[in-house]
Amino acid sequence: CVVAATPEVAGAVITFDSRTVSVGSGVAFTFPHTVGVGINRVMIVGVSVFNSNKTVTSITYAGQPLTRIGFLDGGSGSDDRRMEMWRLVNPPMGTANVAITMSSSTKVVVGAASFFGVNPAAPHGAFASNEAKTNLVTLVVPSAAGELVIDCMAVQGNAATATVGAGQTQLWNDYTRSVGGAVVG
Repeated sequence: CVVAATPEVAGAVITFDSRTVSVGSGVAFTFPHTVGVGINRVMIVGVSVFNSNKTVTSITYAGQPLTRIGFLDGGSGSDDRRMEMWRLVNPPMGTANVAITMSSSTKVVVGAASFFGVNPAAPHGAFASNEAKTNLVTLVVPSAAGELVIDCMAVQGNAATATVGAGQTQLWNDYTRSVGGAVVG
C-alpha cells in the first residue's frame, strides 16, 4: 500500500529526515522518534498487523493525533494480515513518543519516517493498495515528477525479511519473530 508525497512547491525536493522501527505484541506500543530541524515536515507511520480484524484505533506523536491515510485487509486463515498508513503534518521537531493503540492484542511491525519539503496543504496523493498470494505483487501508483512514493507492506508467515526492488530505498524491514506465525513489515 502506498501514497505519493507531494513537494511543497513544483520542482522542490522532498528530503528524508529519519526513521524508527518497533516490533512487538500487545494492545499499546510506544517508541521514540526524532524529527529533525526542517520546514514543511510530515511523518508517515506504517503499521503491519498479524491479523486483519485487529485495527489501529489511534496513533499520536508528542500527544498530537495522526490521521489515517488508508489501510488494506488482506487474506484469511494462515494468510491473514492488515496494513495501515497514518500521517502527521508538521510534527514537532525533537524527540517524542509515537504511541499506537490497537483494537485488541496482536503482533505488529511499526515504522515511522519523517520528511522535509512536503506540501502541508496536500501532503500526499491518493492511497493505493493491492494484494496477492504470490511473492510478486505489483501496483501502479499515480505520481508526478518530484513526488516521493512511500510504501508499507504486511506479509504473514515465518519469513524473516523482505527484499526491496530496484530504485527503492528501504526504510525498515523487520518481523515479529513469533512462534505460530509472524508478520513482516
